[in-house]
Amino acid sequence: KLRKIHRLDALLDEAVKLMPELGSFHEFCERASSYYLADRYPPFGSLKVTEEDIRKDLGSAKKLIKHIFPEEKLND
Repeated sequence: KLRKIHRLDALLDEAVKLMPELGSFHEFCERASSYYLADRYPPFGSLKVTEEDIRKDLGSAKKLIKHIFPEEKLND
């Protein structure tokens, strides 16, 4: 059964059952989820994120997309 959820790490846990190679993206998905939650629910905390952190995670996001959708064209 599909469930509505915003935590990418939880979604990744399900995806890994079908594509085990995605397991290497777990830390990235945890960080990306924290970005969303901090932005959506500011009273629960703020993040100290640098531009370098964002650039690194953007690269990880693109790699994850390419793993799931190999035919997808992404802008660099």
